[in-house]
Amino acid sequence: MFAAIPLTAVPPDRYEITFNDVPIEARMSFRVNDQNFCDENPTGAVTRNVFANDVELRQNTTTPGNGDEPGYSFVLAANGRVTQ
Repeated sequence: MFAAIPLTAVPPDRYEITFNDVPIEARMSFRVNDQNFCDENPTGAVTRNVFANDVELRQNTTTPGNGDEPGYSFVLAANGRVTQ
């Protein structure tokens, strides 16, 4: 199940969130929604410019919503390295 968690604005043009409890070596899935992306996806699902630990992620999974919606997944290694 997915929960809505607000991102923190980092001016001038970035938003971020920090998680301290991401499981190691487990695939994690998430979706970013932004009303400014409704011209690209009717639900506002963001499909570009998403990073985890400075690694640019590509839209590579679907997440539940109004049907299947674009999302991201990644695996976090113990050293902080992110892989898709």
